[in-house]
Order: sequence, then structure tokens, then C-alpha cells
Amino acid sequence: MTYSAEVGEKTNAALCLEELAAIAASDDRLVQAARLWGAAEALLKRIEVTALPYAPDRSLYQEQVAAARARLDQEMWADAWEEGRAMTTERAVAYALSEEKTLPT
Repeated sequence: MTYSAEVGEKTNAALCLEELAAIAASDDRLVQAARLWGAAEALLKRIEVTALPYAPDRSLYQEQVAAARARLDQEMWADAWEEGRAMTTERAVAYALSEEKTLPT
């Protein structure tokens, strides 16, 4: 993921963020998952990608997000999602790879 972000392959970086979010959700790190999914969504929007070439069927993604969202307080989910959407690509990558799961400054 770091390499993808460094060389400007932002589509792949977004996919990596989504996959790390799914892992976080499966480990009950739901706030982290929401932030990462929010960051991935914002990155894809910034680069104007509407469909991922690596994952054209988004049903699994949608199911994962819905399942995680259902397990977290809706206000906490919305706040975490927006925190992720506000991250730069560099910040999102640093957050995703950090052992510390608070937001980097």
C-alpha cells in the first residue's frame, strides 16, 4: 500500500485501505474500520473512480460495511467515517499501517 501511494497508484491504495478496513471490522475494531472505509471512499471520489478494476462486484464490500455499521453506535460510525473522509492519502496510509490506532496528527 505504501508503494502504491508513493508512486501515485491511488486506485490500488484505496483498495488496500478497504481491505484493511475489512480486517479491522472482523477484529471488532469498528471505529478504525469506519475511518479506513471513509478514507478509501474519499480517495476514490478525489480521483473520480466509480468502479474498481480489481473488484468490479461491490456486493461483498457493501455487505462488510453494512455489517460493521450495524454493530456500532450510528453517531460514532458517522463521526469515524467523516474523520476518514477528511484524511489525505498520506495520512490514511500512515493511520492504516500504524500500530497506534488513534488518528495521526
